[in-house]
Amino acid sequence: MNKIQIQELELKHKKFKQKRYIKFSLLGVLVFCLCFASFMLFKYLQNQQHTLNLALKEKKNLQNKLQDAKIIQEKNKILQNKTTLNAQETPHIQTINLSTTNEPKIIVQSYEASIPELRSDFYAHPNYKSAIKLSKIYYQNKDYKKSIFWSLKANELNKNNQESWLMFAKAKIALGQKEEAIKALSNYMSFYDSNNIDQFLSQIK
Repeated sequence: MNKIQIQELELKHKKFKQKRYIKFSLLGVLVFCLCFASFMLFKYLQNQQHTLNLALKEKKNLQNKLQDAKIIQEKNKILQNKTTLNAQETPHIQTINLSTTNEPKIIVQSYEASIPELRSDFYAHPNYKSAIKLSKIYYQNKDYKKSIFWSLKANELNKNNQESWLMFAKAKIALGQKEEAIKALSNYMSFYDSNNIDQFLSQIK
């Protein structure tokens, strides 16, 4: 191998080394760019997730505040209804003399509190007073089935009170179901002693 051939081989080897160096350099730059791009993408997604979490947290806080505001509004409405009911719960007592003789007078009570107010008060806080008032109002309005319904509601809250039993019996009699009325009052008398119910039973038998 002569000197010229050796020089050509050295030149080719040198060019090969240069190409390989450039290739590895480009590969290194490409890897670096990919790593940098991946890092930036990761940071971007992380920031987006953080922003989303903050937005969701803020949304949840707003929903909680709205829920609290609704609860407070409902409480205020119930309190307002109760205040109205308390102001109106004293019944007007009207005496009607149905006879010119000295026979006992019939006392009719009319309540200023409206049916919706009493129903609202009962369903907000189930209580005997509202239920028995509703039973009496429906009885006065000749809606005897609803009178029975509310007398039973009152009875569920206080089985000892004779008033709910009497309203139930009166409404049943008004519907022509006298036997059921007698049966209910007799059942009451088997557990409790009441002159009023005893007298009422004597009248209807």
